[in-house]
Amino acid sequence: MRKLLIIPALAAVMTLTACSRSIDMDKLRGGWEYVPELGSALYIEITDDYFMQSASAEPDGELTNGEKLKYERTTDGIVVRNTDGKALFTLYYDEDSDTVSYTVKNPDGSDLSLTFGRKTDAQ
Repeated sequence: MRKLLIIPALAAVMTLTACSRSIDMDKLRGGWEYVPELGSALYIEITDDYFMQSASAEPDGELTNGEKLKYERTTDGIVVRNTDGKALFTLYYDEDSDTVSYTVKNPDGSDLSLTFGRKTDAQ
């Protein structure tokens, strides 16, 4: 009888432990920026409710906002989902450099990796 009680209790502990292994949102929440030497500047906003990416033709230019997308937390970042629910990409957090990054496919099939730093107050 004691073994029968231990099994459900152990399963509950394992479930709670698995849920707590998601990344701490305090590490991801806020604004992030990617400003290349040439080309458009990209900005990310991550809240408790959504992920949104914006772009600007110039680092200090007017922003074009993207859609607010849902995401799921993982142990080291988030999986950003399109409006149809399909995974677009996984965004990873690097605690040592306090950056986030993700990789997307270029039209030619090559990979493009983008690394974002914390958004400065000037923007």
